[in-house]
Amino acid sequence: MHCPIVARLVSSRLPDGSISFVLGDTSYGADCVDEVAAKHLGADGVAHFGPAFSHATSTLPTLFVFGKGKLDIDLAAGAIATGLQKLSIDKSTEPEIPGE
Repeated sequence: MHCPIVARLVSSRLPDGSISFVLGDTSYGADCVDEVAAKHLGADGVAHFGPAFSHATSTLPTLFVFGKGKLDIDLAAGAIATGLQKLSIDKSTEPEIPGE
């Protein structure tokens, strides 16, 4: 219900050309970061909301957001934007898809 609103708000605060996606389905369970789906979308990173296993992701930088408190959109978007700037990813190359 709130996903389209969150995606628009986060996207509006990211650097130009950045897009946010909300992935509501995972192949492995709600507490797993769906790196495969994110990589298929060409993601540079993932913000995972809710419960999660406490192991590191293997291919994408991940911001974990726990709890049910209010989400400060400006703060979250700022953290994501800072992370994107630090990644310095060459956008001219195709993303690698694990297992392909």
